[in-house]
Amino acid sequence: MRLGLMGLVLWIALHGLIVSRLLAGARRERRWALPTRFHTWLLAFYVLAMVMTTVQPWLEFSYGAVPFYVLVGYGIGLSRS
Repeated sequence: MRLGLMGLVLWIALHGLIVSRLLAGARRERRWALPTRFHTWLLAFYVLAMVMTTVQPWLEFSYGAVPFYVLVGYGIGLSRS
């Protein structure tokens, strides 16, 4: 609530961008099956992480934040190439 409506809009846009990139990567057919399967696992990891952060402060600590942001960043980077 500290950021107001603009913060809420940016937060929703950020998560919408992450989900759309991971979905696009999972739907894309490539010669190798590994990137498509990896995007599917990353999408499942992202959804489970967001569910877990609604009830626990998982992203506030390094044991949760570092793997989350590294894997999501890797998935976005992989979907762009």
